[in-house]
Amino acid sequence: MRRNEIFARACLSRRIFALTLVSAFACAPVCAVATALPDPDLSPLIATIGLPRANEGANLLPQSVTRWRTSVATASHSVQDSNDDETLLFDGETTRLAVGIDYGVSERLQIGLEVPYLLHESGGLDHFVESWHDWFGLPNGIRGLTEDDQLNFFYQSPTAEQLSVQQNQRGLGDIRLLAAWQLNRDAHSATAVRASLQLPTGKSERLTGSGSGTLSFGIAGDYSEIFGRPRFSSFYRANLVAPLEPDRFADRAKPLIGVFAAGISAQANSRLELTLQGLLRSAAYDSDTRMLGEAAFLLNVGGTISLSDTLELTIAVGEDLRVDSAPDVTLALMLQYAPLND
Repeated sequence: MRRNEIFARACLSRRIFALTLVSAFACAPVCAVATALPDPDLSPLIATIGLPRANEGANLLPQSVTRWRTSVATASHSVQDSNDDETLLFDGETTRLAVGIDYGVSERLQIGLEVPYLLHESGGLDHFVESWHDWFGLPNGIRGLTEDDQLNFFYQSPTAEQLSVQQNQRGLGDIRLLAAWQLNRDAHSATAVRASLQLPTGKSERLTGSGSGTLSFGIAGDYSEIFGRPRFSSFYRANLVAPLEPDRFADRAKPLIGVFAAGISAQANSRLELTLQGLLRSAAYDSDTRMLGEAAFLLNVGGTISLSDTLELTIAVGEDLRVDSAPDVTLALMLQYAPLND
């Protein structure tokens, strides 16, 4: 079953990639700047870790410029896994709302703050996700075997604590402090080192926080005019994440998690940029379940619309290409505002 699902998702990625290229080539050539999509991994026990986002890029703000952003992402969960020692069932939805601000301290230094709010609910996306899968010829996993629009996050093991959530949970998440240093930037490329510190402001019993801090450190690169064509750009993000003994499953939490994202953008016209990106995350826990104990591979596709010279709207849809390693489908919106640099 999993082999068929992997094949179907691979076919989906090829279809989306082809549509992206066709859309780009059909439009007039304009200069492209790499725009990564928001790609939160909202699995119930991953969402609180504080993983860096792909949209935290390498082109830093000029000195004294401020950028505001607000985002919302909703993930639909539908996974069941069990072995001799563990039983896992994640059925429901997780939504992450966030408000963030970035500020250019100098020509090289940028700092930022992100305040999230998390909701775990029964939701109402099951019918949409089933229709989405049917349209692309993807299997629905355990959908159809469980009741639609219910919340049931369950994990049990005789050697670990138990997780059992059937009631809606919501609350302030863990606030993130961000910093970035511009290593280099020219007309066609930019590189920056990035770091973040997540503070334990959420509640671990509600699955809105980890109960401890999280450190991350990494490097980001943006490139324009790839393939010798000005309408194409690319980017990569490579990060190491160190959770500092979370409240839940501390004995099974990995001390280091690797996160790598890369993608390609195509400027369709002066107002629209299309992006295809992938994210690879190493296992977050010592577990024999795929969701917790194996690497996750996600595909994100979407676009950024320039609503004005200072306002951008990004829309993204994510799929778990490595079946049951991440949320089934994730929908994300992000609105960014940055005043013109005089």
